[in-house]
Amino acid sequence: MKYNFVIFAANMDLYRYTYHEAEKFENVRFYSGTNGLLTKLEKAFHSVHVSRRINAKIQLPFKSCWYALMLRRISFTKARPVCYIWSTHFMKDIENGVVEYIRKKQPDSKHIFFFTDEKFVRQDLAYLQDKMDSLAVFDPGVAEQYKIGFVPNVYPSDKEYIMSNFEVEDEYDICFIGNDRGRESKLREIAIYCKKARLKTAFYMKKSGVPAYTDEETEIHYIEQNIPYEKVLDIVKKSRCVLELMVETNRTCSLRVQEAVIYNKKILTDNLSVNKMPCCEDGKNVSFFEKAEDIDVNFLKDNKKVNYDYHEEYSLENWLKKIELLANNSQ
Repeated sequence: MKYNFVIFAANMDLYRYTYHEAEKFENVRFYSGTNGLLTKLEKAFHSVHVSRRINAKIQLPFKSCWYALMLRRISFTKARPVCYIWSTHFMKDIENGVVEYIRKKQPDSKHIFFFTDEKFVRQDLAYLQDKMDSLAVFDPGVAEQYKIGFVPNVYPSDKEYIMSNFEVEDEYDICFIGNDRGRESKLREIAIYCKKARLKTAFYMKKSGVPAYTDEETEIHYIEQNIPYEKVLDIVKKSRCVLELMVETNRTCSLRVQEAVIYNKKILTDNLSVNKMPCCEDGKNVSFFEKAEDIDVNFLKDNKKVNYDYHEEYSLENWLKKIELLANNSQ
């Protein structure tokens, strides 16, 4: 690779897990929020300095002091041009000139923005096109619609790491873990159908404004906060099948699909594009449906062993190669 890479992700356990292998690469630095870039006290001052509310009233000066400090704390063993990979978590800094500051100090640097949700594409696309060398998103449908790069989500390839505590008996026939996003009514129909078929379900839905409770009719667990990612993996590992429901018309290469591939779980989905995702092309382990009554119960109950013949298609190394292509093509 011709670049050193700096990955700026949100401060979430999900990203600390999925970008875990960054520490193995001498040319990659991964930051979860500003951890490792700013001290606790510096973070407090920095958040005030880039506050949208405060800057709407009065433009605070000298914001570049934070970016000078950050750059001093990022170092590599070999001198190469640096490719910075940004996320929505750093939008306030982007708005306050961090990219312009880095370009001034490092004229050969490249800047790629990786969208983790379509709503951010709709919200920030026009603004970021003038700021970045290239834009990318993990959903192929969204990438095609907005004419930006498609790069699937990254996932660890360290088998010892991802397979830890994996030898567990299937406790559930099927699981779903996700936000509402217009999918509640469909999930309820599926849940009732599965209950009548005496299937063991683990359905978790986060719905805005709804307190945590378990619905007796459907046995759906409504949650207020995101489930810790380790618990998400525990649920997936204990399930025979993962339910993937389409959000609007997105052809999402979602984390649930990737987890099913990594942990050799069947996939039940209403998204016909799943069989175009890496490792799902033959469709042997994927069952499609339109309505709940179309669901193949035998597919869910069959406990045959599943194998996607996964060969690190979602690994950090492959992810960075795709990012590098975008950086090279922006020249």
